[in-house]
Amino acid sequence: MKLHSISVNHTVMQKTKNISLIILLLATAILSGCKGNLSMIPTTRAEELPSFDSCVELQSYLDTHVDQEEKYRHDTPLFEMTPTTPGQATKSESIGRGTADGDYSTTNVQVAGIDEADQTKTDGKYIYRLSNNTLYIVEAVPAGTMKVLATIAFTDNNSQQATEFFILDNRLVVFGTTTVPAGSFTEEERSISIPSTMETFMKIYDLTDRTEPRLERSLEVNGNYTTSRMIDSKVYVVLNTPIYANSATKNNNDVYLPLYRDSKISNTEKPLVDCTEVRYIPDSVGTQYITLLGFDLRDTARLLEKEVILGSGETVYASAEHLYITETARSSYNDTSKKTKTGRSEETKIYKFGLDQGTIEYQGQGNVPGTVLNQFSLDEYEGNLRIVTTERNLRTDPLIEFFFGEIRSRNNLYVLDPSMKTTGQIEGIAPGETLYSARFMGKRGYLVTFKKVDPFFTVDLSDPQNPKILGKLKIPGYSDYLHPYDENHIIGIGKDTVQADNGDFAWYQGVKMALFDVRDPENPKELHKVIIGDRGSDSPVLTDHKAFLFDRERNLLILPVSVTTSVNELPDGVAFDVPFRNDQFQGAYVYNLTRDKGFDLKGKISHAEAAEDIYFNGKNGAIDRSLFIGDTIYTLSDQKIIAHSYKSGVEKQGEVLLQALAKDTNTSTTLEWTIE
Repeated sequence: MKLHSISVNHTVMQKTKNISLIILLLATAILSGCKGNLSMIPTTRAEELPSFDSCVELQSYLDTHVDQEEKYRHDTPLFEMTPTTPGQATKSESIGRGTADGDYSTTNVQVAGIDEADQTKTDGKYIYRLSNNTLYIVEAVPAGTMKVLATIAFTDNNSQQATEFFILDNRLVVFGTTTVPAGSFTEEERSISIPSTMETFMKIYDLTDRTEPRLERSLEVNGNYTTSRMIDSKVYVVLNTPIYANSATKNNNDVYLPLYRDSKISNTEKPLVDCTEVRYIPDSVGTQYITLLGFDLRDTARLLEKEVILGSGETVYASAEHLYITETARSSYNDTSKKTKTGRSEETKIYKFGLDQGTIEYQGQGNVPGTVLNQFSLDEYEGNLRIVTTERNLRTDPLIEFFFGEIRSRNNLYVLDPSMKTTGQIEGIAPGETLYSARFMGKRGYLVTFKKVDPFFTVDLSDPQNPKILGKLKIPGYSDYLHPYDENHIIGIGKDTVQADNGDFAWYQGVKMALFDVRDPENPKELHKVIIGDRGSDSPVLTDHKAFLFDRERNLLILPVSVTTSVNELPDGVAFDVPFRNDQFQGAYVYNLTRDKGFDLKGKISHAEAAEDIYFNGKNGAIDRSLFIGDTIYTLSDQKIIAHSYKSGVEKQGEVLLQALAKDTNTSTTLEWTIE
């Protein structure tokens, strides 16, 4: 699949004025899944998101902005940047519960009622697992007779890779990407070259008979899969499609538009939209297309809803009343004051879209210094947007540098009113440190920064014009992920650290979990903590919240973790001057977590006999997900699914292999339990 090339000398189209249906569906669906007080939201004058009059106008816009971006890339040096990811609202919920076929866990999501695609799902009877580019459908109940009912292999070609999926009743949709090799095509007696591209596939299956999944619909769209959400039965997908506007295409006056193929229509590729249907965000340097798609998983005959926007959207946040898209704006500078510096100055642009009587309208933009970390950095409350950013490569006053040294970073919190004007701010939080995690909960916010120690900040946001830090707690280590235990206690998961003897930094150590008590926000406390392993220990939860399982009613917390220790001597007595890393364990730690007793380790589950067996011989036995159905907990790796009784604490109930090569190994499950 390729991007469609349109000759602007021959194609001029009529301008379209309709507001995007897909954005309307996305925003309306998010509205239905969230709660808000509409009477508290002041209205603002709406502006229409503009589109182009013709392909000529679109190409002219692209030429100008791509030239600016290329000049910027060549004229300014690069420095390490914190990645941003698209996301939804930052309101956090504990793991959800299903209602069909009993009690079971669901994916740990950001917003209750808005599902997120993942590689593992359950509906309370079956477990669906994407491993080794194959979707396994496993009959999980009863656990003692667990078995694979069917598999769906995504092996059409070596460049196809399935990534995640949704399950809803008897429907399954799998997302993935296909690498399309570089090539060329001929149009109007001209040969046009295009680089290697990525396309996203969406395959919808009928699971009425789970032993024989039936492909109902196949969708392929030019672009890189970014994220997706499902609300009720509506699925919304975000793609990013690069614009190939190099010098050759400029000379040929070609405009490239993404193509798509829908098996419900035909197998013929055609442009996703016309030139006049492409919209753009004002003042944005548009060097790619942001593509939004929507379809109904229950109504597979419904046409694909689509919208293409020019811009560089990075983080997407939605509240009950508004949709926000952020973009990092950069500019170069030379400072020849006390020291000569060359670097980048960055700010975040936030574009706001309002929801009104079933329509969506562009309402303007706000700008704040710095860049956002991820979706947890934004939150809307009572009509005001709260956002946390980090500034890097700061230009500081020579007098400040004389007394305090060169400050390379700082963190800021801003409150923007409904008109996107900054009404309150806290700047200069933890100078020299970097934001590692954030969580907003109503009128409070919680921030974690780090350089040598972990300042855990509590923030009062009750007055949007006067936000203020209430208290902070300095402790070793940091938290990458914050998860509410209840309204007055927060779970932090990250790394323990020790300060270096020489140098302004700290050494990472083992994985650290802590329970923070914020009942007195001016004096937050670390109520309980546990440190797992030494330097080199890690957990997928540090970068992926979907890997975390916590259920407060059960007091159940399961953490997938890799444990290493530092040793100076081998078992045979051979000693070393410098400690070396010794892999001890990979699996899941099962905890009973309560406010009074903290983290009580109940057992360790592994899918390999020894730690060195995990990543060798072409197999991957690393546990990366867990779930529960009733009183049975299931741990999952690419090799197998294993069930254990949580109530009894001692009994392994069942196991199913997910790899043919597992038949050739002697790997087994080890389980260590302690009984109160």
